[in-house]
Amino acid sequence: MTKRRQKKPIVGAERSSTSSSDDERQSNGDEVLGVNQQRFDAFGRPLDAPRVEQAARGPVATGQTGRSPSRIGSGVATRIDQGGASRSVDLRRIADLSKELSKLHRHERALLAERDVLVQRLRSEGESWASLSSRTGLSRQALSKRTSSTD
Repeated sequence: MTKRRQKKPIVGAERSSTSSSDDERQSNGDEVLGVNQQRFDAFGRPLDAPRVEQAARGPVATGQTGRSPSRIGSGVATRIDQGGASRSVDLRRIADLSKELSKLHRHERALLAERDVLVQRLRSEGESWASLSSRTGLSRQALSKRTSSTD
């Protein structure tokens, strides 16, 4: 004969939902509303003093705001002197990049059109959507949107 295991009661929770049971739990020294008293006290504590003092000091209070006013403009003059040559190089580079991107977009559109034609041809020959989707990396729905044939 097997013994039945007794269910362990849930700590801090009672089955009845009366307000008197809540009052009893609050008056109990070990638990406050079902939470261990030590954990309850730990969440109620303020920040420790060193952290508060450190936050109060901060960089402004200590005078460490970064670069001093005498050094702020020193890098600007150097960049302005080199800016003429650098600017023309940057402008030329951005124009070249834009042209290259346009070429790549045209090439991409051509490849997509070729893929769509091949999908249509293979589909008309009886190739399954599953096979085509696994080879192209697109779902059946995406493939059917790109092709004009309806099955």
